[in-house]
Amino acid sequence: MSLVTVWTNERFAAVCCDGRLSRRGENGRLIPVSEHYAKFHVLAEDIVLAVTGSQFIDDRLARCLEAFTREHRDSPDLFMYLETVISLNVRALLALGAELFDAPLEAALVLIGYDAAQKRIRNLSWNSHDDLVPLEQSNTVGAIGNDDGVPIARDQLKTLRDGTRDDLQLEDVLPAMERVVTHVSELVPWSVNKNTRSYLVGVPELRGERKAKGLDKIRCSPEYGTQSALANEAFGNVVDGTRSAWDSAAMKTAAVDTAGNLKLKNVNDVVGTTAAPSASSTTFVVVPEMTQTLTFKGNKVLLLFQCMINIPASTAGSIVFAFFKDGVQLSGSYPVTYFTGNGSAAPVIGISMAIIDSPSAASHTYDVRWEIIANGCSANGTNRRFQIVELG
Repeated sequence: MSLVTVWTNERFAAVCCDGRLSRRGENGRLIPVSEHYAKFHVLAEDIVLAVTGSQFIDDRLARCLEAFTREHRDSPDLFMYLETVISLNVRALLALGAELFDAPLEAALVLIGYDAAQKRIRNLSWNSHDDLVPLEQSNTVGAIGNDDGVPIARDQLKTLRDGTRDDLQLEDVLPAMERVVTHVSELVPWSVNKNTRSYLVGVPELRGERKAKGLDKIRCSPEYGTQSALANEAFGNVVDGTRSAWDSAAMKTAAVDTAGNLKLKNVNDVVGTTAAPSASSTTFVVVPEMTQTLTFKGNKVLLLFQCMINIPASTAGSIVFAFFKDGVQLSGSYPVTYFTGNGSAAPVIGISMAIIDSPSAASHTYDVRWEIIANGCSANGTNRRFQIVELG
């Protein structure tokens, strides 16, 4: 996935990408898969996520975050929530991808937009090469993507920024970034194409101007059109470089749908219904509603758990989560230790866990349990989910 550029300052955050989606062949050369791939997602009007490196991670992370954003759209802490959820989910997806494709995946991400709680434009980035340690920058330009295009884009964006600081008009930002992407495509056409897509976020004071000038919509170059990328445009080719084959048409029909997506045998999801249950037990007990009993076919299964928890004000403590199967602890114990030190603050933090198990072809009960080490806490409303997917 070739090129995403970003530009942030005190007034706005802007993103522009090309449309090339590629996979790397056995000889290391890039093989185009699509020319109209959307590399960024407008999660909320004022928050944008961009991903390069793996279509597998981009697709699954975007779907997860779009659903999460719908649940928390009105919260001023949405940006902070996303900061936590992204780190945890990308780690889980990298582990899952390595298991599925039998090779490590790579990903680079940027979250930009207006943080309503901190009342400022923010720019956060993660890179799997840096162990997904979040990097926050301000008043900056940057790029992520293929190594041959990124340095060129960064240099040109810096020149653009330094030459227009005093007289830059809001309506000039995206066209200028689009010209940078187009120029990069002329220098490295095997990596970047000219099909640009861009979007701009402004501080609240600029929302009126942004809307009046038509800057509140995604811009696409004429070449981009209304086409959208398929994850698998040619039979047998998967973005991450794997191939699939079947002994018969019946086997293929049972394994994939008409678009080439795997037909997973068990996809199950439970969500919280009890509001704000408290964690007070010093031994493991099931988190309310976070249990499933299913009959499996003998394939590996992926367990995913997400939960928001309320941390009491002026409290130091620790809570531990773990996966269980048939009443026996399956995973390690995952502790969350907290100390707010503030009598008026009661923060909300996100928890995310994932594990792959190999159950026998039989009925099994999986659940998520919690216990406290010191000083309890509670789940945030009904914001918790336990998903099980049989991989095959």
